[in-house]
Amino acid sequence: MSQETPADLLSKILSDENMPYLNSILEKLPLIDSILKTLNELKLNGTMDSLSGMLLLLGNLDRVLDEHMINGIGSMANSALDIVSSARENDVENLISSVLEGVREGYETPPEIHGITGLYRKMRDPDIARGIQVLMSVLRAMGRTKIN
Repeated sequence: MSQETPADLLSKILSDENMPYLNSILEKLPLIDSILKTLNELKLNGTMDSLSGMLLLLGNLDRVLDEHMINGIGSMANSALDIVSSARENDVENLISSVLEGVREGYETPPEIHGITGLYRKMRDPDIARGIQVLMSVLRAMGRTKIN
C-alpha cells in the first residue's frame, strides 16, 4: 500500500470533478462558521452536555426503564388522574385538547428541527420551553420516587 504525497492529495482535491463540491463548500463557509460558533457557545455554557445527555437518554429509554420504574410511572399517572379529576372540567378539556392538537400537528407537519442548532432554536420558543420544563419536572419527580 503506497503512501500518497501531499501533492497527490491536493491534485485529487482540486480535480475538475471536485470543483462543484469545493465551490459549494466555499459558498457555505459563513454558515459553517456560524454553526461552529453556535456549537462552541453550547459547549462553553454546558448546554451541549445537557443536550447530548437528553438525546442519549431518549435513545436508550427502552433500556433505562425497568419494571419498577414503569410501575412508578403508572403510580404517577394515577396520581395525575386524581389531580385531573379534582380540576375544573374546562381546564381538563383544554389540556387534553391542547395535547391532542400538538400530537396531530406534530404528525401532520414536516420536521422543522434538523440537527442540534434547530433544536436549540426551537428551545427558545416560550411554549416549547414551558413544555420541556413540564417534562423535566415529571422526570425529577420520577427520580425522587422511592419504589420498594
